[in-house]
Amino acid sequence: MNDTKIPWRELYDFCLHCGSFHEQRQFAIEIMTGLREYCRFDKGLIYFFDSNGKVYDQYLFNTDSHWSTLYLEYYSKLPENKRYSIYTPYLTNEADSEISLVSWKEESAKEFIPDFIRPRGLTYTLGYAFQDLNGHVRVLSCLDKTTNENFLPSEIAFIKLAVPQFKNMYKNFFSYQMQDTDISKIDWKSTKLTPREIEIATLLCNGMSPAHISTTLSVTRATVQKHISHIYAKLHVSSQRELLARLLG
Repeated sequence: MNDTKIPWRELYDFCLHCGSFHEQRQFAIEIMTGLREYCRFDKGLIYFFDSNGKVYDQYLFNTDSHWSTLYLEYYSKLPENKRYSIYTPYLTNEADSEISLVSWKEESAKEFIPDFIRPRGLTYTLGYAFQDLNGHVRVLSCLDKTTNENFLPSEIAFIKLAVPQFKNMYKNFFSYQMQDTDISKIDWKSTKLTPREIEIATLLCNGMSPAHISTTLSVTRATVQKHISHIYAKLHVSSQRELLARLLG
């Protein structure tokens, strides 16, 4: 791929192939593995997030686990390193909502760049993320280069066309999960909960913590806790597990 001409047939077959995987982790890994045929990169990693925004698993391609551990336990939590933290809302280029492209040669953050990026030999990183039905990042993938050659326009164009398809496929995992647990079949009218309480109860049933619900709904934690207290009182339960069992009858 030496120009911006898109191999549409290959793109279609690639998306169709990845869509045949019905487990979230393998789906994300298969995408990164397959992209090596259409995009040159030397290293890569994938972080998997739970419903509360915490990393619970990872996949590393040609990347030493030492660097990932160092990043997760230290660099991602530095206040001055907020721009590069996976625990802040996923940032993309203003002109591009599908991918994020970083040239490390142009970055100068103290400590992070000289002590973490330079020793790894990284020059460019192309990232993309998949969200759940609530818009929260659940998968973050980074394709890293260690050469002076940036990602080619054709490579970027291919990924920009593929990523939206994969994002939609990924959200289907959560639709299926809701169907599997019958949450979508709950008779909310019988609960006598208010619309807001139903909204919060649904998020609780999907495993989301009160703190994350607060962020999702843009309300204070105190407000969320107040609603949860009312929900528990009305349904005579005292935990998320009891709530789910009660609603599913």
